[in-house]
This record gives sequence, C-alpha cells and structure tokens, in this order.
Amino acid sequence: MLYTLGIWIYELGIRLASLWNPKAKAFINGRKESFSNLPEGAIWMHCASLGEFEQGRTLLEYIKKEKPEEKILITFYSPSGYENAQIEGIADAVRYLPLDYPLRIKRWVTVLQPQCLLLVKNDLWPNLLKATKGENVPTHIISGRFSPKQKHLKWMQQPLKGITHFWVQDETSAKHIRSFGIRQITVVGDSRFDRVYANVKNNRDLPLIQTFKGKEKLVVMGSTWPVDISLLEEKPTYKLIVAPHDLKYVPDIKKQLKGLLYSQANEGNVRDHQVLIIDNIGLLASIYKYADVAYIGGAYGSGLHNILEAAAYGCPLLFGPKYHNFPEAAELIGVGGAISINNKKTFQKAISYYFDKAPKDDILQYCESKRGASEKMWQGIFN
Repeated sequence: MLYTLGIWIYELGIRLASLWNPKAKAFINGRKESFSNLPEGAIWMHCASLGEFEQGRTLLEYIKKEKPEEKILITFYSPSGYENAQIEGIADAVRYLPLDYPLRIKRWVTVLQPQCLLLVKNDLWPNLLKATKGENVPTHIISGRFSPKQKHLKWMQQPLKGITHFWVQDETSAKHIRSFGIRQITVVGDSRFDRVYANVKNNRDLPLIQTFKGKEKLVVMGSTWPVDISLLEEKPTYKLIVAPHDLKYVPDIKKQLKGLLYSQANEGNVRDHQVLIIDNIGLLASIYKYADVAYIGGAYGSGLHNILEAAAYGCPLLFGPKYHNFPEAAELIGVGGAISINNKKTFQKAISYYFDKAPKDDILQYCESKRGASEKMWQGIFN
C-alpha cells in the first residue's frame, strides 16, 4: 500500500514537472501509447535507459540473427533510451514501461503475453515481477549487478525469488543474491564489453577528425562536465577534442577554450585550430579511435561515464577520483591502462606519461579477456 502511494506521489511530481521540463513531458506523454499495438508473444527486453539498452543490445542482435521470426519488444523507463531505440530499429515495438501500479502492470502483462522477459542490469519493479510470475512468464536478469549497498533489495526478496535466472556480471553480485536464499545464478561477465567490441568492428571513419589531428598527439575529453574543463591549461600544446555530456555546455566551453565547433568545421579550417568542440550527438564512440589519450568525465560528480568505448581501441584513460563503483576502472588502472587524476598538475603529468608510453596492447588484452557474456546468456536462455 505504501509502495503504491509512493508511485502515485512520484507520478504526480512528474506531471507537475512536465509543465516546464521536456524530459518529464516525454515521460508522461510517452506512456499514453504504452498499450497501443503491443506485439503479443514477443521476446520482451526492459531497459531503464540508454546505458542498459547498449548493455543488452548484443544479446538482442543474437536473437534477431538466430530467431528472425520472433517479435521483439523493448521497454524503457526513461526518454533517452526510448528515443535511441526507435532510431536504431532493432525492435518490432518500443514502448515506455507503465508505472508499477498493481492493476496497470498486471493488465500490461496479460495483454502482451510475452514469450519471456529480459530485465537488463537491475531495474526491478515488485508488481511487474509479481505479474510475470502470475502469468508464468520466464523472467531473466541480464548482466545483473548487485551489492549490499542496494538496501531496497531486502524488502524485494519475495519478488526476486520468482525470477527464473540471474545472469550476473561478477561473483560479488552472485554472493549478494545468494544471501537471499536464491540459487538460480550464473556469473557471465559484463555484456558491455561485447557491445564496445561490436562498435569497434563497425566504427565510422571520420576524415574531418583525422585532418584535425594531422601528425600531432590528440587528447579526447569525452562526456565532460564543467569541472572537467577546469583541468585544462589555457592553451594546450596538443590537439584537443571536447565532447560535453550535455550540449547545453557547448557555448561556455567555446568561450573558455576558443575552440572550433564541429558543426562549423571543414577540411579548409579544421587543421588550423588547436581545440575542436563536438556539438552533436553520436560521434564520440568513433572519435576515440583517433585519440592518443582519452579523459572520461563524471568522476568528479555523481559517477564516471562510459570508459569502455575508448578502452576498446586500446586508448589509455584518465578520469577523476570517484570511480570506485566501476570495477572496470579499477581493473584498467591495475593493468596500467588508466590513471585517476585529482588536479590540473596530475592531469598534465598523466597526459605526458601516456604520450611517451602507450599501453595499447595491455588494454586490448584486458578488453578481449572480458568478452563473451552475451553469447553465454544466449546459449543459457534460448538453447
């Protein structure tokens, strides 16, 4: 009862915010179409947001290749993943997951009658799990990651026991789930490594970036926040590309660094600039291919952004101090492929170090050793 009240209060808050916030408006308006033209009997994958979609995508591609006759439904909690999946066209239908009201979510599952539900990582909803169990829908956790810090799992023990199988990233996750008396667990690794490997195989050539770099060393600062930009010298001695986490920061970055916007760059003017600012979406993963060093933002704030996109090219990495919830960051530090920096001086020192000593082979070997989670889940669930 309290849980349902909490959902109601949350929805009310989102509705109020939708009056001025575009993301909140998309959250509300998108759910008006949740029940329309549902593909009955589909293989259903649920992702909280864009990151989880990328995490589950390689498994989806296995399904599309090996079971082309099956319909695929992807649901999202947030707008970012929803919009991206619609563009990609990998699914027969993309919908927002209805809010977790008991009757609403039960009706959704009853109408859909999915072949199975694949929940990516740890976006768990008690009434959803109750509904899938009630309809005998096989439910799998994909690339799950769990820890004792997730206090809410203690009161979700009963719904968790109804899950068909947990396919988790590491032994820490498996141990935590076992503490609830659950035994249907397999450690498969992190499917993000499969995804970034696929990105490298299918990367885009960006001649304009190559022209900008020329024969000089290139540092790419990806997913940056304002605090990350403060690490830079006023006039870097190397070529620099900055791709902010949010495009709203582009004007301030341009003012501070006197850089050229990618949207205004061409073969004639790009080589004459020292700083290039990426002011569109979708290029960063391919830009890392040209980097000699990559700095990944977020680790001075709420958390480190995706470092694997750059690591997949063997690019040495720099990031701030708040990386401890990201095991791949600690592991890459361990193999010499990454350095955590905490001020402008260590930032410049680390760049110089990696310009002289690039541990590309060690980074690539690490990434290669982590591949294979998607195939293991494919074999375990569908074969």
